[in-house]
Amino acid sequence: MISNTGEIGGGAIGTSFGVDYEEFRLDFRYGGEISDDMYYHIAGFARGGEGPRETGYNGDQGGQVKFNLTKVLDNGHIRFYYKNLDDKVSTYLPSPVLVKGGGEYGPVPGYDASSQALNSAYNTNISTFDSFGNPENRDVRDGIESKVSSFGVEVDLEVAENLFLLNKFRISDISGGFIAPFTDGFPAGPGDVSNFASALCAGATDGDGNALNCDSTTVTLANGPGA
Repeated sequence: MISNTGEIGGGAIGTSFGVDYEEFRLDFRYGGEISDDMYYHIAGFARGGEGPRETGYNGDQGGQVKFNLTKVLDNGHIRFYYKNLDDKVSTYLPSPVLVKGGGEYGPVPGYDASSQALNSAYNTNISTFDSFGNPENRDVRDGIESKVSSFGVEVDLEVAENLFLLNKFRISDISGGFIAPFTDGFPAGPGDVSNFASALCAGATDGDGNALNCDSTTVTLANGPGA
C-alpha cells in the first residue's frame, strides 16, 4: 500500500454501522500544502462496539492514526512519517455442534453456534500459561490485540546526473496478543454434550460477584439464558 502525501489536497471521511449488531467505525484522511515546498497528510480510523456476536462487552475497540510530512528539495525530497495503532477485535473460535447423523447438524442443548458465541461478559478470565510455562490469567475481552508505534524517514535525492540516492529508515515497537474461549477440555469430553452448559459457565459470576446458576440445559450469560 502506498500512503498519500498531501501533494493532492483534500480528503474524505466515512462512517459505517453494524446493521444487526452494535458497532460504529469512522475512517478519515486529509492532506494539503503547508508551503510551496512542504506537504502533509493524516489518516486513520476509530471504532467501537460489541461486534457481530452478542457478548455483553465492547470487543471491537481501538483505532489507528498515520501522519507524514514531506519537504520538497531542488534535487528530491525528504519525508518523515509516523503511525500509531492500538486496536483489538473479538475472537470467535470453533463452537460445539450436535451431530444428528446423515450429514445433519444442529445446536447443542442451551447453545446455538450459528448465532451465539462462547464469549461472555460474565466469564472473561482464562487461566493459561505464558511462553515460559508460568501460569497467568488472561482477559477474553482483549481478543486479538495489536499495538504498533512506528517512526520513519525517507530520503530520495538526485546526487548527480542520472544518479539517485534512495534511503529509507524505520523503527517500530510492536506488541499484541491473542485470547479467546477455547472449547477443548470441557468435562463433557468429545462426543458427549450432556454437561456442556454446566461446563461453559462453571466459575462464571454476575456483576456482583455471585456465582451463576448452571444446569445441564441452560447457560446464563451476558444477554440472558443461552445468550
